[in-house]
Amino acid sequence: MKKINFKCLVLILTIHIIMASLAGLFLPVLMAQEKTFNLNSEASQTDDVIFTWYERNIKKKAWMALDEVAVFPRKGEATKIDSNTLLQQFHPKAKITEKNNFIIYIKSPEIMSKDSLLNKISSLRDFENISQISPVLFTSPQKEPETRMVLTGDIIVRFPPEYTDKQINPIEKEYDLTRKIAFKFQKNTFLYQVADIPDSINTANRLYLSGQVIYSYPNWVRGRVKRAIPDDTLFPDQWHLYNTGQDGGSIGEDVNITSVWDTYKGSTAEVIAIVDDGLEINHEDLMPNIMPGLSWDYTNPDGDPDPTAGEHGTSCAGIAAGKGWNNLGITGAAPNSGLVGYRLLEALTDQNEADALTRNNNIVDIYSNSWGPYDDGSRLEGPGPLTEDALTYGINNGREGLGSIYVWAGGNGGNRGDNSNYDGYANSRYTIAVAASTNYGTRSYYSEHGANILVNAPSDGGSLDITTTDRTGTIGYDSGNYTDSFGGTSASTPLVSGIIALMLQANPNLSWRDAQHIIISTAEKNDPTDDDWTTNGAGYAINHKYGYGRIDAETAVNSAVSWTSAGPEANINITSNPGLLIPDDDETGISDTINVPNNIDVEFVEVYFSAADHPYWGDLEVILTSPAGTESILAENHISKNYSNYDNWRFGSVRHYGESSQGNWTLSVKDLADPDSGTFQSWTLNIFGTLLNSSADLSVIKTDSIDPVTANEPFFYTLDVTNTGPSTAVTVSVTDTLPDSVTFVSASGVGWACSETSGTVTCTRPVLEPGSSLITISVIAPSQGQLLSNSAVIAADTPDPVGDNNTSDESTLVAASADLSVIKTDSIDPVTANEPFFYTLD
Repeated sequence: MKKINFKCLVLILTIHIIMASLAGLFLPVLMAQEKTFNLNSEASQTDDVIFTWYERNIKKKAWMALDEVAVFPRKGEATKIDSNTLLQQFHPKAKITEKNNFIIYIKSPEIMSKDSLLNKISSLRDFENISQISPVLFTSPQKEPETRMVLTGDIIVRFPPEYTDKQINPIEKEYDLTRKIAFKFQKNTFLYQVADIPDSINTANRLYLSGQVIYSYPNWVRGRVKRAIPDDTLFPDQWHLYNTGQDGGSIGEDVNITSVWDTYKGSTAEVIAIVDDGLEINHEDLMPNIMPGLSWDYTNPDGDPDPTAGEHGTSCAGIAAGKGWNNLGITGAAPNSGLVGYRLLEALTDQNEADALTRNNNIVDIYSNSWGPYDDGSRLEGPGPLTEDALTYGINNGREGLGSIYVWAGGNGGNRGDNSNYDGYANSRYTIAVAASTNYGTRSYYSEHGANILVNAPSDGGSLDITTTDRTGTIGYDSGNYTDSFGGTSASTPLVSGIIALMLQANPNLSWRDAQHIIISTAEKNDPTDDDWTTNGAGYAINHKYGYGRIDAETAVNSAVSWTSAGPEANINITSNPGLLIPDDDETGISDTINVPNNIDVEFVEVYFSAADHPYWGDLEVILTSPAGTESILAENHISKNYSNYDNWRFGSVRHYGESSQGNWTLSVKDLADPDSGTFQSWTLNIFGTLLNSSADLSVIKTDSIDPVTANEPFFYTLDVTNTGPSTAVTVSVTDTLPDSVTFVSASGVGWACSETSGTVTCTRPVLEPGSSLITISVIAPSQGQLLSNSAVIAADTPDPVGDNNTSDESTLVAASADLSVIKTDSIDPVTANEPFFYTLD
């Protein structure tokens, strides 16, 4: 997913190839060279040379150094290289900056022109005991050491899992690839040596863009540093990013982010909107990341793109994306990501809320919301209908259809009897509800618990608060431009937002649901001795105080890189009307059960609960129990006020993630205080997730209409596609590879969408219920004497545990076409009337 301001750039970029034949050697071919303003002032007299390549479907970019090369010694001969002569030939004052038996880096004191550097590389190609010499690239235009990369001349390729050697071998031959290694842990994945070694990046790109592989990219030598520690002056105080035990805190109780910065720091392609009380856009540590003209001040009736105000929003912005590595102040979680400020809270109408949560939603990726209803446990309150519709619109249409990501503070009323599930913003399935933990890894005393809490992140409540940006001068929390006294779930929320920005930089194609999946599956179990931890029916540890644990930036970002997006969302909606009197001040209570016959993989559960005639809603405890036995405490007995009631109130729970929906779901209701009583009137169970299909058994059989077929004449054959398992298969595809000698005519089948590209017919079907379905493919036979062999393969997103008949190979003989004629001959002519005669047909 690209931002609007990058679309034109993508359209303008064209692929150029430098071919240089110097001293008999084709020098490295640079795919998609681009010229741009050189950000390195020492090299401003020359143009940058930029490489582009693809890792999966993500386009990557690197800048070539014009003062450095990498030398690969021949195996076992590193010590035999005459280093002094090598350096002299490269540059009289060149130095070896790093050396081992695998690679040697040589750096010139001068920036060269591109042609001069390539000539140097050419002149060294036959140097004794050297196997290869390559230019050095960096994935940042500033050429930061930790972003260094070098071509090895090998490429890594993964073919679709259904490809056979018959399909792979011609591709290897076409691209002149020599197979070196087959990776056992991933089917059809190989390391190849490219025949024209300097052209490896070009070969990898052409192969990926051909559409025949899942990925193809150079086997880079990548630079790494152990920990990327910012030089920002207040970074040592930011224990939430790097907890070394400051002020007696527990070492390591942080978000594990510093290693992520070795590779990802965010960029202007990932934009965070701070929806709050304002944001000082000219703050010294925020201004470099502010996206020009995109902020908005809702307190100005005419609108205003300058939201400067509000110490709260300014502090949140620093936590999410304060500028890092500028030897100044603090760093944010995503120190190079874009920032937008929406000054909303002083003009909080439903109209303005809805507008703020959808504004610029094809540019803004993440809406960070450190606000909500009053945290006193006295009210049930959430977004109005327009804002509800805005959230629905955002997840369906934001980020060009991938969905806006909404991060929401879980609330600070935990010490006042409040529960995050009384907040209709934080308990929405469209939001990521965030709790707070301390520098000891324990719950912050104010942090609200709830079945809707997805994750927690560091904040105050221990021995240290959060250090971040503040309004400049004396108008903020503290004097000066920074504060060390920020906290609440207000601080935890932008921290999660910044980490999500890094996840999107690693994989821009993540959907809003993918972001939640990744956070759940990678969170770290903090405070492991807390007695609320339990394991749900899918094996995930879950806690009403902490969600699935503290967010872990390193594992989340690493997971994002290769994440496979969730399938289409499925939904189950069932209502029950028990109409049961709730016994007053009774520990036993009552319950009602809904049986769900459908089998989906649960992501989020909503419960719409009505006990509208109960005059004091705070008396009620409401617990949902899943078929797997996992409990979601939705409401608790607490002191409240009587101006709210449970009239179709929506609770949300993330606690059943990964469980099967199938079976009995029970809602238990207790009135735990006197003297008020009421009725358990109704409830609606609304389950969201993906189709859970664990036992589909797919097969495909190919059958000719006739065999042999007649040369040069049309014929058809059928693919009989069958699901013999008890479960529905989703996202089913059948591919049929045609011989080169036939001419494709058409392909169709009821419920199938078929197309043909480069001799491969592909038919897809969203859902294949148990049973059989036919696909008819029509072609024109080639000339006589050939034996046509083709292969049909079936695959699906649904697991196929048998998988022994997913491929059907068929051979068809092509017979000679006939040249027919007919001659009719009478036995006698003329014949005699009323007498028998005969004639012949020759």
